[in-house]
Amino acid sequence: MLSISSRKAAFAPELTLAFGGISVTYAIVGTLLFPARSVFINNLTDVSVTFTTDASEDQVTLGTLQGKEFEITANKTTENGFFFPAGTVFYAKGTSASSGGVYISYIYGK
Repeated sequence: MLSISSRKAAFAPELTLAFGGISVTYAIVGTLLFPARSVFINNLTDVSVTFTTDASEDQVTLGTLQGKEFEITANKTTENGFFFPAGTVFYAKGTSASSGGVYISYIYGK
């Protein structure tokens, strides 16, 4: 008989940066409070936005009203697989936006 694990998936508080905080230099979107199993990055501004986790190297660029999911620990336990570690800081930059914001949501194991 199959058993259900007592582990639960939960959404952490969303990380956000409003359009007024986006400029040609990297600004902090937020910091992961828990190890992330899946990360969802959404650009709901009116400009292309580039994201990074090291504040210097461009890593992911999303056009206007685009999003991307990174599910890097599918079907793994808490001890196995890849994770974005707790404490990872996400940054964003772009040209001056006039509306919207950028959002990073993530799932962690509880």
